Amino acid sequence: MTKQILTAVAFAATAATAALPAFAAEEADVNGDGMLTVSEVQAVWPEVSTDGFMSMDTDGDGLLSEEEVADARELGSLPEEG
Repeated sequence: MTKQILTAVAFAATAATAALPAFAAEEADVNGDGMLTVSEVQAVWPEVSTDGFMSMDTDGDGLLSEEEVADARELGSLPEEG
């Protein structure tokens, strides 16, 4: 029974984390491509510097993917809400 409860809690936590990038995409993804540019990020989160954006862009493609947004939020580099 305890294992089932822990599994349910872990699943709920994973589902909540997975929803975070979708929120960012809805709010900031102006062109609807599923990726965030530095200008899209700064329009919603003006406190994010270009250097800060570049540190969140771990693959260096100039865009933030859903995974990069989730990672940045987990590290506290990108606020939960814009």
